[in-house]
Amino acid sequence: MNLPRIGGLFALPVAVLISNGAAFAQAPTAVMDVVGLKLGMSMADAVAAIKADNPKLSVQTQTMVLEGFEQPFATAIVASQPTESGKDGEEITLFLTTPASHQVVWGIQRTYHYGPQSMPSLDSTLAGLRRKYGAENASLLDTDSRNLTKTIAWAYDTSGKLVAAAPGKALYLACDAYLGNHFSPIALNNDLHGMASPPQCNSVILAKAVLLGGQGPAGAPVLGNLIFQVTNGALYRASVDATRAVATAAAHARGKKQSEKIDQRGAPKL
Repeated sequence: MNLPRIGGLFALPVAVLISNGAAFAQAPTAVMDVVGLKLGMSMADAVAAIKADNPKLSVQTQTMVLEGFEQPFATAIVASQPTESGKDGEEITLFLTTPASHQVVWGIQRTYHYGPQSMPSLDSTLAGLRRKYGAENASLLDTDSRNLTKTIAWAYDTSGKLVAAAPGKALYLACDAYLGNHFSPIALNNDLHGMASPPQCNSVILAKAVLLGGQGPAGAPVLGNLIFQVTNGALYRASVDATRAVATAAAHARGKKQSEKIDQRGAPKL
């Protein structure tokens, strides 16, 4: 039985440029490889990797209009294929850092639906995930054999190293909902308007796999759906803070200009 493709783990330096052109960070940043997609990858390379992995996916770009930026900018790439009864289906969402920084991938979510004839072994998939990403350090695996839905998670520092189990679980509890919620555009909008993030989430890479299983023909547990998500809090926070600074400066300049126009009208006759 074929195993689902789940990628690998690498580390390389990624420089994030903020609005003044200075490098925000030169420290090594872990890059999660999910079917050829990596954290820190450019938009063009990300689209090419999607097409290389599954040419059947239809790729769309989500954009945002924000004061201080002359053109709409991309915030996410969504690739999907129509789900056909009895066949495999896939959806990939990539979240992008925002300008004025060079835009790169900071979040990846891949959902794969397996048709009845291609469902892999649930146990073999769990073993494959551990071979790729290490033993989970941020969640407790439910060992109840009757529960065929499993969630395992990993917490890495920005050098790509797994943190110890105790701080890993603490980071997961503090940051999973915050970073995971960004696969909705509402979260980005809130952050651009000044919503603060939990400080510890600004220097963590989280990965999470949700496995939705069922009983195979021979009674062995098989995998029906796999959701894999990885986020780099440091890449995201640096870019959104720089973007908000540009937008705030533009709003202040607009307000000042409007105030000056009002002052030029002079006082009314009294």
